[in-house]
Amino acid sequence: MKHAATDTAAAIKAAAKELFAKHGYSATTTRQIARAVSLQAAAIYYHFRSKNEILLQLLSEGNQLLLKAADEILTKEPADPVRALRLLINAHLRILADDSALFTVLTRELKRLEGGQRTQLLAERARYEQIVQSLVRRGIEAGQLRPCEVKTVSFGIIGLLNSVALWYQKQGPLSLEQVAREYADMLFCGLSTDEARRIGAPGA
Repeated sequence: MKHAATDTAAAIKAAAKELFAKHGYSATTTRQIARAVSLQAAAIYYHFRSKNEILLQLLSEGNQLLLKAADEILTKEPADPVRALRLLINAHLRILADDSALFTVLTRELKRLEGGQRTQLLAERARYEQIVQSLVRRGIEAGQLRPCEVKTVSFGIIGLLNSVALWYQKQGPLSLEQVAREYADMLFCGLSTDEARRIGAPGA
């Protein structure tokens, strides 16, 4: 019974994710979510207290995927911030491409949450932003990146990566690896010293 309830909750979240991405959170009703998984609307509330709780869980799951990837990269590449940034760009885009609906919701619907729910999500997002900022700052200190306004640049990097959710298609002309390489090269051509370009480039 417990497994069945867990499976149903997962199905509800998956349906809600697709509907939120396609129509937006505000335009999606619990009745539509229930219909997508062949349930009565009232059954949604057996698994979730509200539509807001579904959104909260989806947003938190997206944040946790990014944080886990960032932590793994920092463990593998503790000494080279430029290499770590390249790996983080690749990981961010791969996570996003694996579930573009989730990341469309993640980048668009945070404003729908209020109070403690919003505070929780902002704290998770802030931790990821701080990781990116730390890598940029360390790159500057190491002489690999030019001096810049770290917070602004870090927000720009994250925003650029998140925008891929709006247009990337797996069947398109570029592989995800090519997109990641183009984005990284574009960013580092603007930020890096000549030495950093040589060190951070793939195969160097």
